[in-house]
Amino acid sequence: MNAEELDVLVGPNPESELVYVVDQYAANGKFERHQCLLGFFTEASATKAYLETHSAKGFGGITPLTMEDFKQWAFEDGDSGEPAARQFAKEVGPEPGFFPVRVLGRHRA
Repeated sequence: MNAEELDVLVGPNPESELVYVVDQYAANGKFERHQCLLGFFTEASATKAYLETHSAKGFGGITPLTMEDFKQWAFEDGDSGEPAARQFAKEVGPEPGFFPVRVLGRHRA
């Protein structure tokens, strides 16, 4: 990936070791670009900052990365034409024998 293609929004926490990558979509539903949020305390605060500056219609999810993983993705391995969530889903999957469990309601003891 050419790091010059990245849009970055900087938050109030310069010591943060996490980068949040938003997959942004155009009105026609096609992937448009990545928006990288650095310097945020939590995923929720990064998402809030993104939604304060962009339309919620374009929000296609957020992928947290360590700073080290972000640098490798941004400067070496990443694909600017593919959503980050899809790129990292290929690399990280459930362990063999893992079956997801869906909780449908609250249970009382």
